Amino acid sequence: MLDPRWLATLCLLDVWAIASAHELLALVCTFSLLCAGAVGHWQRHVLSGVSYERALSRDRAQIGELVTLSASFGNHKLLPISALEIYDSLPRHVTLEGAAERENDAGKPCLYIARAMLPFTRVTRHMHVRCERRGVHQFGPVRYQAGDFLGIARQHGGDNVQHELLVLPKIFKLELGAFASRQLTGTRAAHHLLADPLRMLGTREYRSGDALRTIDWRATARRSTLMVREMEPSSSPALQLILSFRIHTQSVDRVEPDELEFAISLAASVAAYASARGMAIGLCGNGTFQGKPLALPPSHAPEQVARVLELLARVSSRASRPLASLLQERALTQQRASTWLIIADQLEPKEEALLHDAQRRGRAAVVLLTGKQRTRSTMRALHAPYQEGWSLRDVLTLAE
Repeated sequence: MLDPRWLATLCLLDVWAIASAHELLALVCTFSLLCAGAVGHWQRHVLSGVSYERALSRDRAQIGELVTLSASFGNHKLLPISALEIYDSLPRHVTLEGAAERENDAGKPCLYIARAMLPFTRVTRHMHVRCERRGVHQFGPVRYQAGDFLGIARQHGGDNVQHELLVLPKIFKLELGAFASRQLTGTRAAHHLLADPLRMLGTREYRSGDALRTIDWRATARRSTLMVREMEPSSSPALQLILSFRIHTQSVDRVEPDELEFAISLAASVAAYASARGMAIGLCGNGTFQGKPLALPPSHAPEQVARVLELLARVSSRASRPLASLLQERALTQQRASTWLIIADQLEPKEEALLHDAQRRGRAAVVLLTGKQRTRSTMRALHAPYQEGWSLRDVLTLAE
């Protein structure tokens, strides 16, 4: 309709119709020229003054939680829009509630909004995003298009503004038996710590195994029973989480990432459990974080749990090197006073041999297996088997 040759022909025909007194033809040609002018003006200005803003109620959440997504769009000009369509790209592993979804040309899910816009109007819609997978989820870019009142042409626009939603691993409430509790919070690592003689907490009755040098003779004379001095440790017990990113499956070519997601949530749960009981926690594994090896030294800082959760949320799900190589490196570089907690679906013979050697050298090492079936192992281990639908559970039991 806006072809210059067609418009020129229409103008000549309109002039001839007026000159020849063909009123009906002149009326049709004039009306067609007015429509063409209106469409041309619409094409130049229909998307000017169009705005779209996206806002998330928070930038981080846990699996299963709802985050409010607000979409505000407006027409800030005198020209109305007969049909405005908005396609806002969504992450693949979230579910949008309270809005329509469509796929764009690339097959990616999008928030879809379509409506007419009067001059100088602004609309805000609120919907909920259900977080179903840990990781970094990108919202955007947004693309929109507008059709003219005759349905002849469409104009396209958009922007590349993106928002990031960090979904943290799920944290279970852990139920530990006596053996599991002793392994995680009462291991030999706690006994490697040196007592600070300048920081005495008080006295208590003598127990079998207490060193004779800790006997307080004055308190013993007053109470007529052996009393020992109780010293505050010079450092806190440390728990080093070592997460294996190798997953064994029955298929050679296929990896079940959901099993690894369960192991990551289990590591996050243990970190929160140990930190709440006063232990310094660290994290390492044979995965990668922003192209670098996953490594966070043990710390007793209050924000350490948040650091661990963020690392586990952002870590890549592919193994960067063998677990045995990581264990050899940690045995040489890490302090002996920290307890190793190895979380893996199962252990290879070489890995078990390295752990036995570390135990003979005085290292406290605990193994937590997540495989569906219990495998034969030369080490005494805890077991938390992977099950489908694990994200719906709130309590997890660690069995021997």
